[in-house]
Amino acid sequence: MRTAVTDISLGEAQIRAGDRVVVWIPSINRDETVFADAERFVVDRGSNPHLSFGGGPHYCVGAALARLEAKHAFGALVTRTRAIELATDRVTWRPALALRSLTELRVTTS
Repeated sequence: MRTAVTDISLGEAQIRAGDRVVVWIPSINRDETVFADAERFVVDRGSNPHLSFGGGPHYCVGAALARLEAKHAFGALVTRTRAIELATDRVTWRPALALRSLTELRVTTS
């Protein structure tokens, strides 16, 4: 959380000097002004300026390892299955103020 030192307009919000503000990380990659159908998971989304690993001096030091792990995990999954589908409409999210993550995602494979 930060404290604004001057008045500023940010989008449609008016932030006054002294107001406490915070970047709401869980919403960064679901901004409807940036992503069409922002709440939907789209693996092959063409334009994807996501900020999952931060940016600039705050770029995640573990980003390269996370990408490598994801590449190998999804690669193994794709070679071992013909199809992956959601097994239910219910997806369970971990309640958190900082980082949004799944606690459960049931799928079926064939």
